[in-house]
Formats: sequence, structure tokens, C-alpha cells
Amino acid sequence: MRDAILNVAQAMLVEGGASGLSCEQVAAAADVSIQTVYNRVGRKDDLLMALAERAVEESHRYMDSAYAQGRSARQQMEAALDGYIRFAFERPEAFLILAQPPQPVASPRLAELLNGQCGRLAAAIQAGQAEGEVDPELDPRGCATALWALWNGILTAALQQKRYGLEQAEIDQALTITKLIIDRGLTAWRRG
Repeated sequence: MRDAILNVAQAMLVEGGASGLSCEQVAAAADVSIQTVYNRVGRKDDLLMALAERAVEESHRYMDSAYAQGRSARQQMEAALDGYIRFAFERPEAFLILAQPPQPVASPRLAELLNGQCGRLAAAIQAGQAEGEVDPELDPRGCATALWALWNGILTAALQQKRYGLEQAEIDQALTITKLIIDRGLTAWRRG
């Protein structure tokens, strides 16, 4: 029942945004009583947070394999980007909840949930430094944060091309450049 309520809420959130979402409307669309929504999920803020938590779980399913043992740090970073791209294009409504969270969801709790993904990317960058593949002068955490912000911006623009006035060729070029940043931009320079 909870999943059915969340599915309805997610569809309504995509269509009308957080301001157009109410527990009463979700109950009516899900054909349940308002009390069932309150009992299974909670109030509107609880509903939005449950959607964000579910989106984080979905993103993990796309990205967990990126950090598999046996991959070099660079391969892990490339696989993380590929997984995140797949997540964005296959589950755009979940991606957008994370990339552009509604105000009640943009909270320390969501930041904590997302911190794990950024931390794994930072660990891959640090491993790349130890392998001599990533510039040792880069701060792994700062670099991971910058990459996440870049990825979120490009993928959000890709999903909302009309809103940003972008052509598909521009999106494709931006995604290619993002991959080149991982490939070339983090490279440890051979000094001397």
C-alpha cells in the first residue's frame, strides 16, 4: 500500500511540482482514505522525504556496481558517471527529486543520504591518487563535490532541454566533455 501511495505521489510531483502536491489529492488519486496516507507515509513533508529516500535507494541500484572490486579508480569513476547517466535517463522523476529537491526535502537528512554517494566517489579519487592516476594535489572530497555538481547540472539540463533551450547535440557534447574531465582533467601530471 505504501509503495502504491508513493507511486501516485511521485507521478503527481513530476506533473505539478511540490506546491501542487497534497495528501488529500494523493489519497483521492490512490483511491484510499486520507487516514491511510497519514498512517502509511505521513504528512506532505513525510511524503516528499519518503520519495527522496526511495530515489536515493534507486540511485544506489544504478551505481553500486561502479565500485566493484577489481576495477581501477579511473574505471570506478567512469562507471559511476555511466550509472548516474543511466539513472537520470531511465528514472528521471527520481533523479530530479535528488538533483532539485523540493524545499521540505532539501534538509540535512537528505544531505546525509546523498553524502554516501559523494563519499564513494571521493574514495575512488583518493585511490586514483594512490595509484598515481589522479593528481595528488586535488582534494578528493572537493573534487567529488565538484563532479557531482557538474553531473547534476548537465543531467538536469538534459532532462529539461526545452526549459534550457538546448539542442540534443549540445547535451551530447556536454556529456562527452564530462567524461573527458574524468579521463584527462584528474590525471596526475608527470612533472619534471
